[in-house]
Amino acid sequence: MEEFKNKLQSSELQPALDFTPRPTLTEPQIRVRDLRVKYIHTLHQLVTERGLNHTTLSTYNILIKEVEKRHPDTQSANPQLGGKGHPARSTISRWYKTWVQSLKDDDALASKARDCKVRLDSYSESVLLSFLSNTFNGSKSEQKRGHYTAYCEHIERMPLERRPSHIASERTFRRRIDELKAFDHEYESANEAQRNQLLLTLTRKYRQNYALQRVEMDRITLNLCLIDDDTGKATEKVSLLVAIDCYSRLPVSVVVEIGEAENKENVVNLFQNMLLKDSQLIGQGNAVNYVVDNGPGFNNNIVREIVKRLKSSLIYTPALKPQAKPFIESFFSVMRKQFFKGWTIFDSDGQAHIGIPGYYAKRTAADVGVNLQKEARLTVSQFKDQLHRYLVEYSNRSHGQTNRSPTEMWNDSMHAHHHVSLQALPDYEAMAPAFNVFVKQGSNRLDKRGSVRLHGHDFASPDLKSLFQQISLYKDKSNGKAPKVAVHYNPFDARTVSVTALIPGENSHKEVLAYNRDLDPDAERISYEELAGLKPKSIGIYSDYAEPPRGKLVGDVDKLRKPKYSNKSKRSGTKAASFEENNTRSLSAEARVEQSHLSESHSASLPDAHTALTQREAQQANEGPPSDWTQSKKTKKNRKRRDNSQW
Repeated sequence: MEEFKNKLQSSELQPALDFTPRPTLTEPQIRVRDLRVKYIHTLHQLVTERGLNHTTLSTYNILIKEVEKRHPDTQSANPQLGGKGHPARSTISRWYKTWVQSLKDDDALASKARDCKVRLDSYSESVLLSFLSNTFNGSKSEQKRGHYTAYCEHIERMPLERRPSHIASERTFRRRIDELKAFDHEYESANEAQRNQLLLTLTRKYRQNYALQRVEMDRITLNLCLIDDDTGKATEKVSLLVAIDCYSRLPVSVVVEIGEAENKENVVNLFQNMLLKDSQLIGQGNAVNYVVDNGPGFNNNIVREIVKRLKSSLIYTPALKPQAKPFIESFFSVMRKQFFKGWTIFDSDGQAHIGIPGYYAKRTAADVGVNLQKEARLTVSQFKDQLHRYLVEYSNRSHGQTNRSPTEMWNDSMHAHHHVSLQALPDYEAMAPAFNVFVKQGSNRLDKRGSVRLHGHDFASPDLKSLFQQISLYKDKSNGKAPKVAVHYNPFDARTVSVTALIPGENSHKEVLAYNRDLDPDAERISYEELAGLKPKSIGIYSDYAEPPRGKLVGDVDKLRKPKYSNKSKRSGTKAASFEENNTRSLSAEARVEQSHLSESHSASLPDAHTALTQREAQQANEGPPSDWTQSKKTKKNRKRRDNSQW
């Protein structure tokens, strides 16, 4: 039997002479041939030099590693790097057989000639879907021809190293738009479970090719109150601002808001935290595309100016379309399930608490009367610690779609696409002036010492003094006032400001950086509210002490507290009698209640509550029972009938 297999195998690889002239190959056939040649030539070298069998699995594994080593462009097909995979073992064996039988003619590896255009490869398809999700979803016009023209222009403007090898035909482009419309209709008519499944389907379609290619940002408001660490009182409701990398699914920035409406200041803090990291949450950098909604925190000139300074693109999604941001909506769904509902907290007594204490998923009719401030059990610092631990666990757990952890996907992208991804990994200290975009209102003057004043702090620098001297050359002598300048600042970083002034003789603006005189040059980032003794509007979650992942969704706290909360009305200021005083005076229960209700002025006019009650009781004893008691039953019955007839 073994001898028969060897004969059959040797006979299959015998060259078959074919003198039929081959037609000229088309451009799609040439691309297919050149791709297959990389695998076949490498396989032939392994078979001839190492004596390996071209059909075995071990040879196939060696072949794939060798091809990726010799031809780095084929690494994009690696599933671990986001590709759809290399050709199958049986497919390569069939190609090798055809190549040997054609006397090692490379043209025999070309695909069959097709009348239609070749199917898009994975990268070209991802560029097309990314364009549709960013541009078509955010446009009010649905004219397909206009969008297709914009798509072709978008491909031509892309850098050569990121430009796809194929441009979709207009027919394919129209078909993708129809599929997108059908998806939106299905999403709007689905329930919550079906919507979560549709979002997962959409994230598979919008395939990204490297980290920081697309980052989605959004805000989630929670039915949760915390306890202030300093005062011990319950806070207002908590909200989260989150930015997620769509390639690796890694959270790259998380900011906690307490009692704040959506505003641009906290969104700026979210962008700042994109450039920060700690030892466990390693996502850091500036994205190529930021995808946000039209909320007031994102749709404003401040955010647009920051993105412009970061040299990135800002893409707005239409209102009431969460499916336009499927990655972060899917992350929110997972976080609600795993963290807010499924996270286990052990207190110092060893008692387990499932879910975040005080969190309510939705305010239904059953719990609409729940006072969230009374239900608060975690302090702000405890909540930050638990959230940080969960994100560390999430980042190191295998993802359901990629079958790899977000941290592994991030590291592989940083290594494989170094020339693409790391172009957007600046240090925050180097990019800090880019966040000085808020302008101080009113008249700002630059004094002769080269300093300006902002929020009670003086900012100065040698460059600012030189700017004053330069402006003074053109200053009106009769005016005698310091020149006007514009002061730009960052509310979350009080270390520096940017001063912009108009140079009269040059008719141009000059921007100079100035430093806070009240802070050391090497001071850490601090907000103006913190300098004033107040709490900042939002806080990040990065920690100097980052605990490594445990492999399970479990955390621990020292103790769960109760807030210092009281629903008692404020007293008038009158001092109530003590229990011992009331006992010595032999007051009845009714007398004690009435005395506690007497005001200070009223009690001054009366000699004593006990005396007043005693006088009233004596008066009732002298007058006898009320007149109603002496009435006959017939009179009472007639009065009751008369009263009922009135209603």
